[in-house]
Amino acid sequence: MKTKITMIDYPLKIFGLDPGQFACCLIVAVVGVVFDAILLGFFAALVCWGFFFQTTKGKKENYIIHCLYAAGLLRYRGILPPPKKHSRYAR
Repeated sequence: MKTKITMIDYPLKIFGLDPGQFACCLIVAVVGVVFDAILLGFFAALVCWGFFFQTTKGKKENYIIHCLYAAGLLRYRGILPPPKKHSRYAR
């Protein structure tokens, strides 16, 4: 019997976050340190990490970007605009 070789490719995670989300937490930390104090920057990065970790836990990759695009807050060239939400009784 021939064995089938499979490769499971997991996305890169840094402390449970995607690289873009981790970079956002670092930017929040640096801005907090520059404008106030080290403790504020650390606390702000911790809050940012907790927000990203809780909102993306059990969801697909780039879940937040998809939510922002569906709400109409992000625009990409070459992609159809998100569908308009209306009442099912609208004419």
